Amino acid sequence: EAAFNTTVTSLNNDQGQSPLGTLTILADGTWTYNVDNSLTGVQELGDGDTRVERFEVASIDGSKTQIIEVTIEGTDDAPVIAGTDIGGVIEDTD
Repeated sequence: EAAFNTTVTSLNNDQGQSPLGTLTILADGTWTYNVDNSLTGVQELGDGDTRVERFEVASIDGSKTQIIEVTIEGTDDAPVIAGTDIGGVIEDTD
C-alpha cells in the first residue's frame, strides 16, 4: 500500500510563473486541483489557450516520486459591462 507525503515537493509550469491553483494530496495518493479563477493568469487564458502545471510529490519515505500534470484550458467568457448611465435633457419651455 502506497503512502504519500501530503506536501508538494516542487512545481514547474510551462511559463515559469506561480501556480494558477492549489494541489491537495492525501496520504493515500488521491489528489484534487482547484483553479483560482480570480487570478489574472487564469482570466487571460482565451479560448484554446492552455497552461500546463507539473507537481512533484513523494512517498512518505522519500524513496519514490511522482509527477502530477494538470492542464488548464482557457475559454472565452461573456463580457461583463458595469457602470452607471448619466445624462441630461434641456427642455424647451416655450
